[in-house]
Amino acid sequence: MCIVENDLQCSSARDLFDELCREEKDLLKKHKDQFKSVVKQKQVRFPVTITFEDFQTEISKFYQETSPTQLTTHVQHLLHEYYIYKVN
Repeated sequence: MCIVENDLQCSSARDLFDELCREEKDLLKKHKDQFKSVVKQKQVRFPVTITFEDFQTEISKFYQETSPTQLTTHVQHLLHEYYIYKVN
């Protein structure tokens, strides 16, 4: 099965997966530096086993103080996964 893009080319499942991975990496790259800056500036310490819900609550507090734009839930998930990956 293939999906037609712009009536010109056919994308395989692998192409779509690769594109999604690139988009996720770009989104993380866009927000990672600000996240690290907020964590360092506010001296935030999360437990290694922090749940997403607790992470979401805590990080929302700090972003309200430092950033005019709020993070989407999707970006919060990416940052949570990034944090868990880095501390393990």
